[in-house]
Amino acid sequence: MTDGGGLRLVVTLDMPGDFEAIEVEQQMASLGRALADLGGLSLVTPLSPADGRDGAKGLPEILGVIALTISSSPQLLTTALDTIRAWLPNSISRAVVVEIAGDRLEITGATVAETRQLVELFVRRHAGQVTDGS
Repeated sequence: MTDGGGLRLVVTLDMPGDFEAIEVEQQMASLGRALADLGGLSLVTPLSPADGRDGAKGLPEILGVIALTISSSPQLLTTALDTIRAWLPNSISRAVVVEIAGDRLEITGATVAETRQLVELFVRRHAGQVTDGS
């Protein structure tokens, strides 16, 4: 789904249910900073967890939701997904789910090679939806 010339992503953090709200906010802020450093995207945070759960199954403890708009290129989408993958091992989140127009990619503790293959397939499916802003 595009919004104003960009591609809207909803990013949800799957965290154990025993964390305090402040810890969830810290995790969301940490990921938000990592993504903001990329440039070429707009962050809209925080959202209600319900905003990232349309049709979601098996994620009963989602606590944090970030929305962002990719506005430049499929390469930036790949970079954003790689940034999320690199951020995950240093976080307390168990997984990060990225959703574009109902298509979900769950990034977990899979190997770098496995995650890279999944990211490449996900980007190819959505490359036509990302515009260069012109």
